[in-house]
Amino acid sequence: MEVCELYILRREVIGMNKALLGLGSLILLILVFVFLPLALGRAQPVPASAPIRSPFAQVIEGAKKEGTVSVNLASTLKQTSIERMTREIKAKYGVDLSINFTPMSVMPRLIAQAVMEHKAGAAPPYDLMTITENEMIPYIQAGAGQKVDWKPLAQEAGVPVRAIMGVSPELEMLYGYGLVYYTSHIGLMYDPKVVPPSEVPKKLSDLASLKWKGILGIRSFTTPYARLSYFLGQDYILNSLQAIMKTKPIVDTQANLASRFRLGEISMSYIISEKLGDVKRSRPAEWQSLEVSAVSHFYTSVRVGAPHPHAAKLVALYLASPEGYKLMAETAGAGNMLYPGNSEHDIDQQDKAQGLRLDGAITDERLWKFMSSNEFRELSKKIDMIFKGG
Repeated sequence: MEVCELYILRREVIGMNKALLGLGSLILLILVFVFLPLALGRAQPVPASAPIRSPFAQVIEGAKKEGTVSVNLASTLKQTSIERMTREIKAKYGVDLSINFTPMSVMPRLIAQAVMEHKAGAAPPYDLMTITENEMIPYIQAGAGQKVDWKPLAQEAGVPVRAIMGVSPELEMLYGYGLVYYTSHIGLMYDPKVVPPSEVPKKLSDLASLKWKGILGIRSFTTPYARLSYFLGQDYILNSLQAIMKTKPIVDTQANLASRFRLGEISMSYIISEKLGDVKRSRPAEWQSLEVSAVSHFYTSVRVGAPHPHAAKLVALYLASPEGYKLMAETAGAGNMLYPGNSEHDIDQQDKAQGLRLDGAITDERLWKFMSSNEFRELSKKIDMIFKGG
């Protein structure tokens, strides 16, 4: 082969090598651009996600930001009770709340006011208010109460599940509208030195006996009697009350009946058991439920549109907890049948031993419908007329 041909062949080979080298470099460069970011991504630490806060932690955090709350609670609470509540909430939850307390007055009036405020779109004056089974129907139906998922909150706060309105066997449709913070029975308070326990009335109709003339007091609030008619019949309730009124009992408010009992003006009173502990400090007093174990649960309920909803939930959970129970028992004289060691629990056990039917909540839809019906309202009017002498 000639030198010239060899030279040409060498140049072609070198050119091919350069071309191949260039192609390899290009491929390598592509691979670097494709896989290097992935490799770097794997090498870098994954940023930690924010910790998931529990529902109760969110309530505490929200209450800290709000800093204040307005509450309408039992009238037997005192300012010293609220001061103790403030200290215990701060110690237990780390939240320093300013609690504006208004004592509860006539509940039907408060419920009517809450319904009117809600319908008018007005801001509620209380973040947290008290309701009971007897008056809560229009409140809930009007949408004035905020529905809260209390179960996970109660579990973290140490609140018994039975304190939650709407937990079985109660109607599920009521779930979330309140937490029990004290209870009270409706029945007969009597002085065992004047009325021997063996002779104490066991039925509402027994109060019509002339032997109790001059020593019997009876509350004039109509709703509990109308509610009892669901269990005992309307004719029985109306006839019993008419017969009782013929013996000229003292008809008064619960507070006045308790005062009259302490002073010895009466020795039996159909009344709420919340007054029993206070009366016992000045005079012998025992309890007898009449035909039905009639219990009123006092619930705290967060208002729709509450300016401080988290703080309201925190106060409600505190009041339903063991610490809240002790506060109510020790400073307000209010018991709670969900906890042992108080008169409300004792009455509940006594009623069970006597085999009395429990009317402690709205437990079936028929009762719910009855208490929200025109029939119930008309019956309440008839009972009111009996008390007024009609």
